[in-house]
Amino acid sequence: MFADENIYNLLVLTFDKLIDEVGGDESYPLASLIEVLSALIENQENANLPKLDLK
Repeated sequence: MFADENIYNLLVLTFDKLIDEVGGDESYPLASLIEVLSALIENQENANLPKLDLK
């Protein structure tokens, strides 16, 4: 599926843990990392998951 599924899984796990830790506190020191991880995960999913035809 992904070029390196272990790295993808680590990104998702880290993202989930950060969401749990940070919550909605945008002043938390690692809050901006959530945006970076989200973009990396989204790019991997867009590049590797089949597109759905919703017609």
